[in-house]
Amino acid sequence: MAADFFWNNKEKKRVHWLAWEKLCARKEDGGLGFRKLHEFNTALLAKQFWRIATNPDCLLSKVLKSKYFPETDVFEAQVRPLSTATWRGILETRPVVVGGSRWQVGSGKDIHIWSDRWLPRLDTFRVLTAPHTLPMDATVAELLEDEGNGWNVELVSYIFIKEDVDCILSIPLPADRGRDVLRWHQEKNGRFSVRSAYPIALRQAVSGDQGCSLRSPGGRWRFIWKARVPPKEQEDVYHALLECSFARLTWAMSNCRWDSVKDFRGGPEDWVRGVYCNLDGEEFGIFLLICWFLWDARNRFVFKGQKIEALEVVSKARCYAESLTMDKRGAEVQDLAHRAFHGDGGPSARR
Repeated sequence: MAADFFWNNKEKKRVHWLAWEKLCARKEDGGLGFRKLHEFNTALLAKQFWRIATNPDCLLSKVLKSKYFPETDVFEAQVRPLSTATWRGILETRPVVVGGSRWQVGSGKDIHIWSDRWLPRLDTFRVLTAPHTLPMDATVAELLEDEGNGWNVELVSYIFIKEDVDCILSIPLPADRGRDVLRWHQEKNGRFSVRSAYPIALRQAVSGDQGCSLRSPGGRWRFIWKARVPPKEQEDVYHALLECSFARLTWAMSNCRWDSVKDFRGGPEDWVRGVYCNLDGEEFGIFLLICWFLWDARNRFVFKGQKIEALEVVSKARCYAESLTMDKRGAEVQDLAHRAFHGDGGPSARR
């Protein structure tokens, strides 16, 4: 309906030149920033979920809790068979609230160590340590000292890895050990807003379709393309085996006829076929071995960080070629001895 309103006029129906989902993408992601009605409605309902979670003493929270989740909190509430459509809609916004909020530690009694978002870590806000020692329903209160207002450093250091320990011990604790507070980290004041909740709902709606800059959650591609890195070069067979400075230095040290090697036309198969026609058997064998060890050196550097000198590539290729030649000569001698001994075409059989 919204697409028809944008593309059509009163006289006749026009072609929709671009998918409505692309028009609804954010402007920095290549769209026009139109609001998708379903996701915007999700952000509006998420505000009601936020009210229930952060203000349990209001009348709305008390009524819904007594009817739908009397023995738990709203984050663990389940849809019951006779739940109204309004309550079902509110519960469906739970991922949006969870994705945009984190806990501020007070008493620690309302925060679950292993599942809640409470660490000052911008990517996940969760602990990295695998659950052990403490049960899955353990709360942050168990990490605090019984007396005083600090963390139990010995217990924290025993349970968590170093990255988590540093994050936990950096969290300031209030002097009065008041109630844990849920903060909306998308806003500086910590308060929920539909404006900042809508992008979260939009990202979650398209999170299953990754791989292009337009639909990438969080605009990751935007930061990748803006990154200040050395000039980007296309990595292909031609660049890896011929064009890069390391490959050129290797070929120069190999004493191969460069004029016969450098002519890369068509695909890799055409290139190898052309070199084969221009080199003799021994030179062509060296050519193939240098290509092999060049690719091996490239992979070792990219995946293992191991740097290999060009002279080492040439030396490996020549040593390998010599070993193959010796093995071939040894095999010929053994074959000749075998035929002579068994009288099947050897020198003694020809007399």
